[in-house]
Amino acid sequence: MVFRDYEMLSRWCDYYGTQLGRENLYIVSHGFDPHHKEITEGCNLVTIPRDKLTDFDAWRFEMLHSFVQFLCASYEWVIRTDADEFVVADSSAGTLPQILERQVDPFVFALGVEVFQGQNEPELTSQPITAQRRHGLVWASYSKAFAVKAGWRLENHGIRFDPRKLTGLRVNMPEGLYLLHMRLSSTSIHQAHRDRKVLMPSAPRSWRNIDRWEQQLHDAIALGPVEDSTAHLRQVWAAQNKSRLRRIYHAGKLRPVVRSEFNRVVELPVGIVGRV
Repeated sequence: MVFRDYEMLSRWCDYYGTQLGRENLYIVSHGFDPHHKEITEGCNLVTIPRDKLTDFDAWRFEMLHSFVQFLCASYEWVIRTDADEFVVADSSAGTLPQILERQVDPFVFALGVEVFQGQNEPELTSQPITAQRRHGLVWASYSKAFAVKAGWRLENHGIRFDPRKLTGLRVNMPEGLYLLHMRLSSTSIHQAHRDRKVLMPSAPRSWRNIDRWEQQLHDAIALGPVEDSTAHLRQVWAAQNKSRLRRIYHAGKLRPVVRSEFNRVVELPVGIVGRV
């Protein structure tokens, strides 16, 4: 679901259109916006009214879940992301469709990385973002499930399921698959994104705590990059695929493993530079 966010939406349509075909993209526009119609040419644009903002997160999640299941009747896999989220596969791991085709589990997670604008890096041009930004912050709590098959529910960065019927699930996070979050990749884009959240009536609690959340990000970025980015990324992937948080798991929620030591700056891998 998107509200304004024109530059990121344009990049989103171009990137996923190349990966999946624009005819297979569905954009939910939160309120009529003629610019969205222009940007999403060749895609499927669905406009919903913006007059209902009370309990925004609750009804948004329910509506998007229903829409995902509707699409699952026509597609083997359905991917759900925000306009500033790009699921990118390292070139050594294959393409995004190839990775999905190899999966046995009916859901897939990707490693969350906050791509940010360094102190000496200029504002973005029309070139790919990963060709203009060198570093990203691995942010374990932003790693999330992004694709499901029919009957599975994406919820709160994870998967909702019935623990009485299913056991032994793991966080299926293929190595070499990243969820690049681009809100910090540009100062101007970040400020516009922030303004939309702060000014929104009945904003979700997480949005109202945006200052605290951003301070945590900046504190982690201030630690600087790790010595060996490849080794750090592999450590995070290994933990995700071998562990689960039992309390959350038994509550019927499968989410990524979150540890504070995971949240460190890495160099963007060569295999994703220039991809988006």
